[in-house]
Amino acid sequence: MCNICGMESESTYHAVVACPHSRALLEIMRTDWPVPDGSLLQFSGPDWFLLLLDRLSEEERSVIILIFWRNWSDRNFITHGGGRLSIDASVRALRALQRTFSEKQLNIIDDVKGKFPLNVFAGKRKQKVHLEKQTPKLLWRPPEEGWIKINVDGSYVKATGEVSVGVIIRDHKGRVLLSSWRYMFQCTSAEEAELLACKEGLWLAHQWCDGPVILESDCSSCVVVLAEHVMNHSIYASLVDDIKNIMRMLGNVHLVNINRAKYNCA
Repeated sequence: MCNICGMESESTYHAVVACPHSRALLEIMRTDWPVPDGSLLQFSGPDWFLLLLDRLSEEERSVIILIFWRNWSDRNFITHGGGRLSIDASVRALRALQRTFSEKQLNIIDDVKGKFPLNVFAGKRKQKVHLEKQTPKLLWRPPEEGWIKINVDGSYVKATGEVSVGVIIRDHKGRVLLSSWRYMFQCTSAEEAELLACKEGLWLAHQWCDGPVILESDCSSCVVVLAEHVMNHSIYASLVDDIKNIMRMLGNVHLVNINRAKYNCA
């Protein structure tokens, strides 16, 4: 049973397309974005999503993935007891993403990693960077043999308070031992988002990996507060204590602050 509408057995298609909440968001976003016509958004079997993407233009494909992501996030929010849903909040979150993509399009971007933002919101014109102005990227360095390295990143949407965290754990040969991404619902700042990412990465290492740990984060304030040997009195004191407890369970944790603007984790 769908936890949002309670109308029918839940499926991925129902969650992102057929649920009344999902349909409403698709219709509202159609006024701003090139959302595919409803006749294309039909269930055609187990491979309906792949078949849909194959029929869409690049612009339609980009926006439908974002809207489906938001609908799935809304589904998770209500399923895990997050409270009532708001179409307005979902619309604001997607438009905040649109503004972020558009603003980044105006910047000069060194696209070494192929992570140039979606072009659908700001045209297809990509500003070129003169070679002499490009910032050299520092390659990710593997840890010494016997160690594992955790790279974390927290993503925070100020307009909605939503946060997601990403973790990748690799060994001395650069092999991926574990990777994770998950939606964390709500927080109050980018710093808290990064602390949540640190906690997630360290906890996963404690659960699944062996050996001493290097934790790399691009948030200098988080690295500083986690390295302190005094009681934390900030609003994040409880979260900081939780992270330090995990660090004690791991035994040997080395904290490193990196400059992501000059760092290539690929």
